[in-house]
Amino acid sequence: EEWLTVKPDTPWGTVPVLEIDNKMKLGESTAISRFVAKNGGMMGKNAVQNSQINAVFEIVTEIREKLTTVLYYKGDKPAKKKDAKDQKKGKEEKPQQTPEE
Repeated sequence: EEWLTVKPDTPWGTVPVLEIDNKMKLGESTAISRFVAKNGGMMGKNAVQNSQINAVFEIVTEIREKLTTVLYYKGDKPAKKKDAKDQKKGKEEKPQQTPEE
């Protein structure tokens, strides 16, 4: 219930969100991570070091995405069953077929 009141005030309607100086809300975990790293003195001292850090960051992101897929999906289907509301919604949103030529 609380999320429904907070969601409209988020940049993209998602979390995480980092509020900066009570002026700006930054969304998306990658943008937040890079902002914190730069402002926390965790980035490199030059462009080469920054590139190396960014490469490691991207590799970790890819590994995390693959682990999420392995842990939460079986094949191409979610491992958890949908509730009745989601199942009904899925039936209503069938893709339209294009007519054959």
